Amino acid sequence: MKSLMRPARFVRPLSLVFAAILAVSGIAAAQSTAPPIEHVDAKVRNAVWTSLKDYTFAANSDDIIVSDQSKAREISEYLRLNPSFLVGLDGWNTRRVGAVRDALLHAGVPDEKILTGAYGYWQMRREGLVMVMVAK
Repeated sequence: MKSLMRPARFVRPLSLVFAAILAVSGIAAAQSTAPPIEHVDAKVRNAVWTSLKDYTFAANSDDIIVSDQSKAREISEYLRLNPSFLVGLDGWNTRRVGAVRDALLHAGVPDEKILTGAYGYWQMRREGLVMVMVAK
């Protein structure tokens, strides 16, 4: 019986697969403005990130739901009391991550303290959720 598994040398990262699909379909992939990981401060690269708050979004909406609207002020206050901490926003949908980032900026969190990327556990990620992580 033949194995259905391909040899390891043919395995490609999913990001390359998705980029190829987008290229073939003519859809332009979004380009990240974040610096490559080797150019990120070692403190950030090696930080231990801890979950602080989650923002939940309604289906097909990029608006922060009413019950989550006070979280930005709470996070801002937490950072005021812990000035050495950074905030990492982790979510699949860039518009929703942007909405949370805007809310944090509006609540007084300095721009240089807000980072976006994969800071949480990938098993915890799900559609309609933006995780707010903190690191010292």
